[in-house]
Formats: sequence, C-alpha cells, structure tokens
Amino acid sequence: MAYLLVLIFVVFGGLPMNDSLAQLAPGYYSSKNLQKLTQTEILEQFRDKQVLILGEEHDDEEGHREKAILYQSLFKELKPSLSLEMFETDQQIILDEFSSGILEGKQISRETRVWNQFERDYLPLLEIAKTNKVKILGANAPRRYTRIASRGGMPALEKLNSEAKSFLPPLYMIKAFTQPEYELKFNATMGGHSGGPGSFFLAQELWDTSMAHTIATHIANTGNQVVHVNGRFHSDEGMGVAYRLRKLGFRVLTVSMFPYRKEPVESLQKTADILYISK
Repeated sequence: MAYLLVLIFVVFGGLPMNDSLAQLAPGYYSSKNLQKLTQTEILEQFRDKQVLILGEEHDDEEGHREKAILYQSLFKELKPSLSLEMFETDQQIILDEFSSGILEGKQISRETRVWNQFERDYLPLLEIAKTNKVKILGANAPRRYTRIASRGGMPALEKLNSEAKSFLPPLYMIKAFTQPEYELKFNATMGGHSGGPGSFFLAQELWDTSMAHTIATHIANTGNQVVHVNGRFHSDEGMGVAYRLRKLGFRVLTVSMFPYRKEPVESLQKTADILYISK
C-alpha cells in the first residue's frame, strides 16, 4: 500500500515546487522568454510537429478545462488524434465502441477502469475527439503488468504469454531508451527508495515506453498528429515520454500545466516548451 501511495504521488504530478513566481499571471507562456502565447500561436508551433504532449497535474481543475479548450481550438485547422495516459491498452475496445456510438460517455465509467473525476476532467476531451471523428488511444500499459514489473523486474515481464505481451510495447524498448538523469530525478522524488526485487522505476519506464510506443505506432500507421495527455512528471524537462518519442525521431512539442504558485522563474524555463499557469 505504501508503494501505491508513493507511486500515485509521483505519477499524478503532485511534485513539490520551490519559492517565488509572483511575476507571471495565469495563461500560456513560451519557456524560452516567458512571453505570453495565444492558442493561435500554439497551433502554429504544433503545425509542423507530430506530437503535442499536455503534461498535467491531475487535480488541477482549471488545467483540465483549459486542455479541452485548447484541444478544441486545434480542430480549426488540424485534426489531431487523442492519446491518454488515463486509459490502458487493454481498454482500447471500450474507447473504440465509444467513438463509434455503441457506448455513451457515462457508460465508460461502468465498463472500464476510470480515474477520479473522469466525467468532469477527461470525458470532455473524449467528446471532442468523437465529434471530430479522430482516434482515441488508450496509451498506458495495463496496471497489472506495471505491478509485475515493480515486483519481479524484466524476468517477470518476459515470462508473460503472447496474449499478455500484445498489450505491451516490445520489451527491449524499455531499456533501449533508458535515461539516467530521469532515474535520478525519479529516485530523488521517491526519497531514494525505488529499488527492490523489481523496481519502481522499471514500472515508470514501462508506463513511458507503452505511451511512446502507442503514439509512435499510431503515427506510423496513419500519419496523424497526436495530442497526448499525461501527468507532467512523464514529460517535464524533456524526460520520459517526450525523451522516448524524440529518440524515435518524432517532432514533439511539450506543454506543462500547473496551478499558480510561488516559484523562481528561472526554474520554469527547463520544464517544457510551453507553460500554462492556472489560477
């Protein structure tokens, strides 16, 4: 249980911040110069990219509303597919049935594993994708397999049968793009307690690999741009999912979204390409 609570803390974006950011009012900013950006300017930056990652703090209600507004605005000229950390690869059939009209949005809560405040925070994104007739991707590895990774490591994952592995990325990719500085950041956040017979960090890498692989496969098969939503720890500072996609050769634009708080401005500039400061 302690492992689950700590892991939820990390993945859900509940990360401590520093001291003092009273200079920035709510809105979008370029991290290069901390100049305000409009949604139109973000669209223009995304136009020649393949993936837009929206890194969120999962309890940021205003950030959730803004993501839906931004995603809808992209459909003025683009038709990006939607990828979500919040759904797992074995839930793809549910998302497909929603997109085709077999299931209504509220039925998803009854038919699959959904996150807290699903109907308020995530269903609006699904509805936008459905209305615009674009693919919705369940990008995350099933949690039962991330638990296996954290307890038994790579040998335990390799013992899974072919049906189980069909819901996972190729296992060699987990360590093919490992990132030492990301592991250091993860371990620091975990208080230096990420080891064990398996590894909490291996579970994190499996999540990241699964999300990157789902997105990469979709782009390779369709040529579509993708808007991907994940907890911002998975993409801040160009790490995690963003790092893996870039190593695979994809053009990625990152946004980090978090509530207004006091923090040194200079510490923000390495967080993402674009910042969204909520109230």
